[in-house]
Amino acid sequence: MSLDFGEYLYNNLPDVEFVDFSRSFNEIKAVKSEEELELARKCVRAHEHLIDTVPSLLRPGRFEYEILADLEHRSRYIGCDNIGNIAVGSASLGKGPAFYKNFRANRCLEAGDAVAVMIEVSGPGGIYGEVSRTFCLGEPKQSLLDLFEIAKNAQYAVANAMKPGVKGKDLDRVYNDYVTQFGIEKNARFVGHGQGYDMMEAPTIGPREEMEIKENMFFAIHPRIVKNGEVAMCCDNFVVTKEGALRMTRTKQKIIQVEY
Repeated sequence: MSLDFGEYLYNNLPDVEFVDFSRSFNEIKAVKSEEELELARKCVRAHEHLIDTVPSLLRPGRFEYEILADLEHRSRYIGCDNIGNIAVGSASLGKGPAFYKNFRANRCLEAGDAVAVMIEVSGPGGIYGEVSRTFCLGEPKQSLLDLFEIAKNAQYAVANAMKPGVKGKDLDRVYNDYVTQFGIEKNARFVGHGQGYDMMEAPTIGPREEMEIKENMFFAIHPRIVKNGEVAMCCDNFVVTKEGALRMTRTKQKIIQVEY
């Protein structure tokens, strides 16, 4: 329902009581059924396939938007329902690539570049997932490898603490406690979020999130670490269990060097 239609109903039905049900609705959506978890697994498999094809798309002389368009085409080709967000960004080694979409993704790749790729599509059946990796057209700098290790370990610190009963703001503190020991700034946005029929769902991993974590929630956990101008991100899909969040994404967690 569009906001305009909702406002029309509110303004033209004076005898009807309108109740804000959004928080309760978010609670219902957040916990996934067995059927939804099976669709989530199919979604994760689609993301693995797409991210595994990226090295074949990268070479000097190609533009970011060309890689983005190739990934959108392949998403449709394997039955993904909706393109929520596919973004590609590149930069020379030692600089942090951002994520760009559409007309902004217009840089031409060069030898030695770092290329960040983000894929957020809904798989067959309509459940959204998310994966991101950084690729290097040449040998990556040790500082980038080290930064990625911090991002990966921060992800696992959050996942291990993601047990039923804790809140998103508690997980935000877990993240901050881990990264600040490396001289990295505290989370300024959110470190992850629920996923489902919407690309981003409650609860989030952020300083104001009051919703409790429950078993069978489906999450993206995506620490994005910035230090000395370099950027590293480790983004994978998780399902919440009694013991913590279990990683569903099988893609190797590393900076990927591309031979071309």
